[in-house]
Amino acid sequence: MSPFRMLFREFFEQFFASESVTSDMRMRQAMIAVMAFMLTPGYMLAASSFTRFAAALALAPQTGEPLTRMFTTIFMGLSTVSISLIAAFAWEALTLDRRDAMVLGPLPISRATVVGAKLSAMGAFLLGACLAINLPTAVMFS
Repeated sequence: MSPFRMLFREFFEQFFASESVTSDMRMRQAMIAVMAFMLTPGYMLAASSFTRFAAALALAPQTGEPLTRMFTTIFMGLSTVSISLIAAFAWEALTLDRRDAMVLGPLPISRATVVGAKLSAMGAFLLGACLAINLPTAVMFS
């Protein structure tokens, strides 16, 4: 396994670990609770407004563009706020802490590899969160 892939996997797993939580199971439960709290408004809004959206388009097709703009604004705002909160909570895991420096310092790995793996892990984490938040709405309205 390449050093980049190994570092990527370890850094990605750091997003789901915390030293202040007594066990990994408690951390996962907390993450699931936060994700459920963040995802519920989008799911409920999409499910409740889909039938009204379809009925409005059937009765008056000219209302399609204003309704689409309104729903786009609502869902883009919800997505932006959700991803911003997730990024704010995960921001601390993006920095290299003392333990990382002590472990990675003596190894023959370039700084670019370490920083690239750290940024790639953050990107993958946020991409997964974006997909979880936006995919159900996109499927429902497509």
